[in-house]
Amino acid sequence: KSDRDSVELPSMEELRHWNGSDIHRLLSHLRMNVVAHALIHASAEIRSILLSNASRRYREMMILELETLRSPGSDPDLNPNSQNLGLLQFDRALKEFQSEMRTYLRQKRPHSESRRRAKRAILEG
Repeated sequence: KSDRDSVELPSMEELRHWNGSDIHRLLSHLRMNVVAHALIHASAEIRSILLSNASRRYREMMILELETLRSPGSDPDLNPNSQNLGLLQFDRALKEFQSEMRTYLRQKRPHSESRRRAKRAILEG
């Protein structure tokens, strides 16, 4: 197992505790196809959180992607060169979604640490 695999992936349910701007940024890093899988298989609460933190244009694109995903032509066997995941490849889509969550959290952590240090320096100085 690699180091990437040994670290547990965050649950989609953790999105309940994220602020809106972080969810918006996460969505901007994910492939639309993966977000469509998440919308289909997520709880109603998580689906609502994702949709409420997406722009109107992004929601329109998600609707189109959902329609495409549910069509018979989305089967990867019929379109082997596509990077999109078929409806039955939810496990791969979920792992990609969670991996992007983990990456986002790791990248955000150093920035929040440096902000805290800067605030502390201002208060102490």
